[in-house]
Amino acid sequence: MLRQSRDCAAEDEGRRVTMRVAVPLLLVVWMQYGCAPESATPPVVWRDEGSYRWRELPVSRGDRAGFHELSAEKLGIPFVDSVSEDSVLQNRNLALGSGVALGDVDGDGLVDIFLAKVGGPSALYKNLGNWKFKDISREGGLELKSRNTLGATLVDIDGDGDLDLLVTSLGGSNGLFLNDGRGHFTEVTDAAGLASHRGSTTATLADVDGDGDLDLYIANYKARDALDIFPPQERGFDQVVRKVGDHFEVAPRFREHYRVQMRPDLGAVVRTQRAEPDWFYLAGNSRRFPLLRGNSSTRTGSPSPKSPIVLD
Repeated sequence: MLRQSRDCAAEDEGRRVTMRVAVPLLLVVWMQYGCAPESATPPVVWRDEGSYRWRELPVSRGDRAGFHELSAEKLGIPFVDSVSEDSVLQNRNLALGSGVALGDVDGDGLVDIFLAKVGGPSALYKNLGNWKFKDISREGGLELKSRNTLGATLVDIDGDGDLDLLVTSLGGSNGLFLNDGRGHFTEVTDAAGLASHRGSTTATLADVDGDGDLDLYIANYKARDALDIFPPQERGFDQVVRKVGDHFEVAPRFREHYRVQMRPDLGAVVRTQRAEPDWFYLAGNSRRFPLLRGNSSTRTGSPSPKSPIVLD
């Protein structure tokens, strides 16, 4: 949450009202607080939840809009996530769009912003307070120039009390960056076992097996669309799908990219593209993320260190 303060210059000039609001990128909630006599101001009640605290934020009812747009220039965030038309013509999946992650990366109590980017460097913006931000990507070690970064997650992966960064990438390696607590990040992707070249879009973490470590699920789409891999004259329906006896199947050349479905409700055979398999990682004691192993066709059975399970 970001914190913004304004003075109520009425009967008590020293009294300050603190607003805690959520910021979906450049939109901020701007509540109007009037100053009332001390006796009319209800006491602020914080609820302690152990590792954090919260309080209710009264929202006034009225005809005025509750959101106010702040310009990128005023915020100090001149970030633009754009992809060239030529790049999209070569790989339409580059136009999927990139994500954002918010969290206090340097322990100063203010929420900082990481913006992912395809086709250029991502950016980390330090919150200076009063709706001002500073680009600290280079000194923070998070420019990520060589990645088509789609997803970003700020989470304490190594359990040291600060927020680390996990990014997913289209066709390039996903990345894990450990924070030193002051907003300086070191890449440990290879050591964590997360190097890849799939079309990863997003990731989520939870302690699935109850051992106190965060486990990881990565959703994959495709590094490249089949429509960009095969020219139109090579991917016609009859070239991709063939009839064998009384059923239909995908020709071997295209099985990585297509599947065939019988649709009795339509009276038709439908060809659809396959996404790449998702990945599920269990964290070990070494903080490495080995792939969960087992039977990928039935998705049952005991984990085994033999062959990777993929969620298709």
